[in-house]
Amino acid sequence: MGANNILVIKHGAFGDFVQALGAMRAIRMAHKGARITLLTTKPFVELAGKSGYFNSVVVDPRPKWYDFPRLFMLKRFMNHGKFSRVYDLQNSERTGLYMAFFAKNPEWSGIAFGASHRIADDEARKQMHVFDALRAQLAIAGVNGVTVDNLAWIPDDQFTNIPRPFVLIAAGSSPQHQKKRWPTARYVALCQWLGEKGITPVLIGTKDDAAVNDMISMECPKAMDMTGKTSLFDIAGMARYAKAAVGNDTGPVQMIGPTGCKTLGLYPGFSNPARHGPLGANVVTIQRDVMEDITLEEVKAQLEKILELPAVKAPAA
Repeated sequence: MGANNILVIKHGAFGDFVQALGAMRAIRMAHKGARITLLTTKPFVELAGKSGYFNSVVVDPRPKWYDFPRLFMLKRFMNHGKFSRVYDLQNSERTGLYMAFFAKNPEWSGIAFGASHRIADDEARKQMHVFDALRAQLAIAGVNGVTVDNLAWIPDDQFTNIPRPFVLIAAGSSPQHQKKRWPTARYVALCQWLGEKGITPVLIGTKDDAAVNDMISMECPKAMDMTGKTSLFDIAGMARYAKAAVGNDTGPVQMIGPTGCKTLGLYPGFSNPARHGPLGANVVTIQRDVMEDITLEEVKAQLEKILELPAVKAPAA
């Protein structure tokens, strides 16, 4: 494809953004001589910038429809960019309407009505994993070779000193999603079990996860508490050295899976790992109606397979 100006639109949630990185890389490869701009939200500016897939990253103010000054600024940005093609990877009602901001419609990949390379916004697409839906969308626009981004561009050399073997533990979640958390007492028991097998549990998360990780580290002295000491970039780097990872439906697990680390994700019934689960060839998920229904025994059993540990036989009756 020829050299020109390309606009990519992608907001959040975090997991969806990470899962779109493979599509973003494919766009970069398809438009090697182009200037590519990403329109996104503030939380993803650093991640997008470090990926190397964009010449510039612009924050979308996402104005209300009555906020005329910001709408005018966004419209001016669209037209001054002289974009010949737009890849709408967000595919929301809002971003579909952005096409109307252009004085002259560029080529458009997305669900917007009137798009030159339109993908139907039907039930079939909505049942697909978001990664597969983006791959199908880009194929219509002539962009092929979309593969999972393994985050190899994120450095990892500062984590060579963590005691090995180790397993990453993401026992927390955002405060708004407490029902996505597997019971802390079971994480305690799981970490104690790992410690008994000579495996270091490494606790990861932000200050929002501190209370959970403090309880685990108090009950499991062999655990290494890295709460608040790592960024999401760091977690991807750590994952390359980890024996495995276990965690809830949360951002760190989304970063760990694509690296190839053997990952066990724990999901409640209202989540949808088939559509939003972490990418990666070595990802396994357990889902139950409520997190309390996921037993310690089944998590251990999965980890025994993942870690290739000898299963513990039940005592004879």
